[in-house]
Amino acid sequence: MHSVTRTVFGGLAVAATLAAGTACGGGPGPALGGTAAARPPAAATAATPPPAEVALIDRVDRGTVSWTDGTLVISKLGDQVSEALPGAGHKHTAALAVDAVFFAPSNCGANQGEVHLDSHGLGTVACTREEFAGLVNGTSWDAKIFFNASGEASKIAERYHP
Repeated sequence: MHSVTRTVFGGLAVAATLAAGTACGGGPGPALGGTAAARPPAAATAATPPPAEVALIDRVDRGTVSWTDGTLVISKLGDQVSEALPGAGHKHTAALAVDAVFFAPSNCGANQGEVHLDSHGLGTVACTREEFAGLVNGTSWDAKIFFNASGEASKIAERYHP
């Protein structure tokens, strides 16, 4: 567990600290006044981090996902595109949950070419971890990443751009 900062909703930084103090290994950290303070057990304070709303995925492997925060913009042609936010502070890697699920608009399993989306434009075609990694690695895919209370990526859904 660790402190997680995600950029969501057009660049607004949202931070969630998981099990503050004990999450980074070691005992309770200093309180705001600079002195150590007792903290409740991690189970009582753990909060699910907010999703990475626009994540330009660089790599998925057996145990991690790496991405750059992005923003959605309207191109000169009038369609919606994603652009990476500059700076090292927008590059992230998270552990994948053992039970992580992956979704694409198409091209997974038996679904080849027919597009399936939810109301937010995210793919709903289930992929295996290996299928998803094969589609993503070597490219930069725009997706939304959801996290569990441990800060692990638990669901990744690719955003459709026609």
